[in-house]
Amino acid sequence: MVENRVYDHFLLGGSSNVNATLTKHVKLFGGVDFRGVKQKNYKTINDMLGGAYWLDVDKFSEGDFPDDQNVQYNDLLHMNDTLYQGDIFGYNYDYHIYTQKAWVMATFTYNHVDFHVGGEIGGTEFWRFGHMQNGRFQNESYGKSEVRRFLEGAGKAGVTYKINGRNYLVLNGMASSQAPSVLNAFVSPRIRNKYTENLKNEKIFAGDFSYIISYPGIKMRLTAYYAQIIDATRLISFYHDDYASMVNYSISGIDQRHLGAELGMEIKLGSMFSLILAGNYGDYRYSDRAEVTMNADNGTDFEGDVERTVYWKNFHVSGTPQLATTAGLKFNYNYWWVNINCNYFDKIFCDLNPERRTSTARGALDENSELYHQVVDQERLKGQFTMDVSVSKSWRIKSGCLIGFNASVTNLLNNKNLVTTAWEQYRFDYSSYNVNKFANKYYYAFGTTFYLGLNLTFN
Repeated sequence: MVENRVYDHFLLGGSSNVNATLTKHVKLFGGVDFRGVKQKNYKTINDMLGGAYWLDVDKFSEGDFPDDQNVQYNDLLHMNDTLYQGDIFGYNYDYHIYTQKAWVMATFTYNHVDFHVGGEIGGTEFWRFGHMQNGRFQNESYGKSEVRRFLEGAGKAGVTYKINGRNYLVLNGMASSQAPSVLNAFVSPRIRNKYTENLKNEKIFAGDFSYIISYPGIKMRLTAYYAQIIDATRLISFYHDDYASMVNYSISGIDQRHLGAELGMEIKLGSMFSLILAGNYGDYRYSDRAEVTMNADNGTDFEGDVERTVYWKNFHVSGTPQLATTAGLKFNYNYWWVNINCNYFDKIFCDLNPERRTSTARGALDENSELYHQVVDQERLKGQFTMDVSVSKSWRIKSGCLIGFNASVTNLLNNKNLVTTAWEQYRFDYSSYNVNKFANKYYYAFGTTFYLGLNLTFN
């Protein structure tokens, strides 16, 4: 049969803001915000594919508990119901999330110095409500879970020093403590109300320092930045070959360090042409070990929840190229705009399977052996080059009416080797350590892509 996985959201929120000019140099801003979210998560039968009806049982649990047949049913409240197209089956639960915060910011403006300070305080609470009594967790699947509450806060400040009217120094800093995402808060949310271990606020500390110049012939911004993330959480589920079971893998204490530098520049090459240069060089790494709690999705607990340490300190964080540059030529004449950009991306890393960086998975492998490095080392993907072109033009066809069009071609050279996302599979061969048995997965960029737009504006 074919199933639909449905995520329905209902959100109700509001805010109230106030601002006041205290003096000609000082302004004060403030406000309050609140939001409530109810997210329904369930599956429905899309197509029976010729079947007469469906019984809602878990195929992975049917043979695991021969002495307790109730374990196989996803909903003991309707265990023998026959289901048809459009009916809900498998799982059915809601997330309830409520957030409130109050914030204030003051800005100070003077001839050579501007600065601002601000902060916010609030809280988040959430819980799960299960609409099915799952046979694997009969006493902790149906109804409302425990409510978890988190106090949140943040502070930020920044200063701009105006060397003169065309040269500026800018320094910003912030610190925040945020509630964890509800999506990472439960061990197995589809069938269970249990929270993950060590659930705590995620802390972020960040700062940047910029030098800005603005002249008729050149504009530039050079920025150095730093961010530290502490106590993030992550929940993944996968089939664990060593335990021959689907497992819930809860990672806590994830620390990351992001630092780098950015440059953006526009240089006039006469009245019609400009040279555009931009780039970022970053270094994003896990800055400490993380802790894992693992248990089976079918209700067994491996003689107690398995706890282990992930040794991934100094490995790279994936998700974005850590080196990205572009050089472009911009043409502007008589309401014609033409842009040609050449782009280069590098320092692209494969997302890690944390289990491969535990002492349990590595076993007694010699750290100097080739096999050890095949298991543990992180794949770095090859840098890639792309080119983009865009053209736009506007005409005023009569007073108060403007017509315009724009066309663009991205990846003009049709480079299909650029990997946008790469990750190690969570399944792993623990017997022979064959890393190619469940090889890495890759998403590639689209080839040449075209866009054409036409707009009509009335004033």
